[in-house]
Amino acid sequence: DLAPDDPEGQMLLGVLSLRAGKLDAAEAAFRRQIRLGRGADGGAARYRGGTMLGDVHAAREALDEALAAYQDAQREVLALLEHDGENAALQRDLSVTCDRIGDVLLAKGDIDGALKSFRDGLEIAEVLATRDPGNAGWQHDLCVSHDRIGEILSRQGDLGAALDCYRQGFVIAERLARHEPDRLDWQWDLSESYDRIGDVLMAQGKAEEALEQYRHGLSVAA
Repeated sequence: DLAPDDPEGQMLLGVLSLRAGKLDAAEAAFRRQIRLGRGADGGAARYRGGTMLGDVHAAREALDEALAAYQDAQREVLALLEHDGENAALQRDLSVTCDRIGDVLLAKGDIDGALKSFRDGLEIAEVLATRDPGNAGWQHDLCVSHDRIGEILSRQGDLGAALDCYRQGFVIAERLARHEPDRLDWQWDLSESYDRIGDVLMAQGKAEEALEQYRHGLSVAA
C-alpha cells in the first residue's frame, strides 16, 4: 500500500498471495508488476511477473492462459539475452521458462511439444551445471530436467531411455544428498529417484531389481 509503484514489492505481494491461495490478489499484483516494467529497462520485471502470472493460471488449471503467460515471459528473457548472452542467471531463467512451458504442454497432452521444451531446458541446465559444478541449485535443476524427460520417455514406452535419464538424475540427487545430509529436500529427492528407477525396472519385468531400488528409497525416506 505504501509503495504501489515498486515492482519488487508487487512481486513479493504476488508470491505471498499465491502461497496463501489468494489467486485473484496474486494475479492483480503480478499484472501490476508487468505494467510497471513497461519500457526498455523493465524486461526483468516483465519476465518475473509473466512467469508468476503463468503460475497463477496453472493453479487455476487455465492451461491456455498459463502457456501464453510463460511464452511471453520466455520472449522477455530471450530479448534480455540478446544484450547479455553470457549472463548465467538469465540463462537459468530461460531454462525455467522451458520447463514451465513443458509442464503445461504435458498437461495439455502435447507429449512431443513437452519433450522438446524439456530438452531445450536440459541443454541450458547442462551448460550451467558444467560451468559451476559447485552450485547446488544448478545441479538440482539438471537433476529435475533429467527426471522430467525420463517421465515422458516412460510414458512413450521408451523404457531404456527413460531409465538412462532417471539414472543420470539419480547420480546428481545422490551427490547432493550426501553433500548436505541435513537437507530434507535433498533426501526426499534421492528417495524419489530410487522410486522412479524402480518403476521403470518393474515395467521392464525386473521385479527383483525394482524391489532393491524401492527398499533403498524406503530407507532414505525413513
